[in-house]
Amino acid sequence: MSKLTTLSNCACAIALAASPSPASAQDNRSEEQSNWTWDQSDSQTPKTWYVMIAVHQAVGPAGCDTYRYKVSTIDPIEVTGPPEVRSAHGNEVAAWWMMFVRERAPIPYRWLTTPAGHEPPEVYFRQSAEEAMEAFRADGHLRQSRSCSGSKLVGLRTQSFQFTPPPGFTDVDFGLEPAPQGVTVARDLAPVPGTL
Repeated sequence: MSKLTTLSNCACAIALAASPSPASAQDNRSEEQSNWTWDQSDSQTPKTWYVMIAVHQAVGPAGCDTYRYKVSTIDPIEVTGPPEVRSAHGNEVAAWWMMFVRERAPIPYRWLTTPAGHEPPEVYFRQSAEEAMEAFRADGHLRQSRSCSGSKLVGLRTQSFQFTPPPGFTDVDFGLEPAPQGVTVARDLAPVPGTL
């Protein structure tokens, strides 16, 4: 099951029409239109999320390789995002978190960025700080790994963590924007001739 929980409300706008009375038969078209009201669509309203992140060192071919390192948030990060989050939102917050880890905990950062790298960050979006903490704790992210005898957990507080959301972050479709016209996207390039 994905660690990124998607919570959504109705994505459709609801129209409420006021019935015109017979006495207002001479009302013009603009007055008729003013009788219509549109509810604000919940799918467009930014929402506050509480985010917890855990990043595990990648396990090598020999299993635990004696050690397995993990860096976890100790307290939730408060983020303003869309009412429905996608993996692109989690990836964006996790990228900022890794920059924070690099600055605040350079040695654990090196543990996570060896040639073996790290597993994809596990990112939890919840509607309250309590829900985020409870889910994170229940999945064992505030404990050392029980599968590796030499595991190490590094917990970092988030009070000084700064997240500057990029344009469009509060949109549900963040990360699905088409490439700009006239720009070649590297991942769509054909392989270089003569390479595997």
